[in-house]
Amino acid sequence: MKEIIIAQQFRGPPNSGNGGYVCGLMGALIDGPSTAVLRAPPPLDTLLVLERDGERVRIRSGQGDLIGEARPAGDDPLATPPAPPSYAQAKAAGLRFPGLTRPATSWMKASVCASSSAKPMARRRAMSPDPGAPTPPSSTTRGS
Repeated sequence: MKEIIIAQQFRGPPNSGNGGYVCGLMGALIDGPSTAVLRAPPPLDTLLVLERDGERVRIRSGQGDLIGEARPAGDDPLATPPAPPSYAQAKAAGLRFPGLTRPATSWMKASVCASSSAKPMARRRAMSPDPGAPTPPSSTTRGS
């Protein structure tokens, strides 16, 4: 069992942790491929419990409410990913991003959207890795 706190820089929708980040926290404790699902919005800056039960991993609130769970993915083959867009297609799609012409909304403040983030390192973090970019800090973990 570990006690964790999902910090603000890992927010997704308002007052909630980013789903991919939180599912990754659980999946990291499973050997091999995993599948994870959120059962409730993961609260930010709140003490949560990350627990392992056999092959499963769960995140619970301090009151015991289930936030998310993960398990091994099994032997099912992964779907073939779609072909990546060309550079020109990706650049054109980026220019259509609504945050370039509209005021920021609450979802644009999410760490992966980040058009209005006060932290420049979060902007477009989902793009390909930049070797010169700063490494984002990780969430706080306590326990063993």
